[in-house]
Amino acid sequence: LFSRHVNNYLSFHGLAQKLVCAAASPHVLLTRLEAEKEKGTGLYFLDIDLQSDMNGLELAQHIRTMDPRGYIVFITTHGEMAAETFAYKVEAMDFILKDEPENIRDR
Repeated sequence: LFSRHVNNYLSFHGLAQKLVCAAASPHVLLTRLEAEKEKGTGLYFLDIDLQSDMNGLELAQHIRTMDPRGYIVFITTHGEMAAETFAYKVEAMDFILKDEPENIRDR
């Protein structure tokens, strides 16, 4: 669903950017980032609860070390975790709640 929103947005606005990776595992994303030869600045949409050995905030910390200028947006049901993004020093650009599906596409 989220991948479709991103692709629709890129297509509608005729942007040259593309969706590079959509993964259920944080390790897949990290492997992809490590493998990129010519890194650009990325835009990352992350959930907080990844049902993995790391949460989205920890993943964001790893991303921040590999892509210091990257943009991080959390899409989650855990609104109470918004303040935690400051503790993890990940400089999130936005925090979108899944509980408000009409806002996901617009934001």
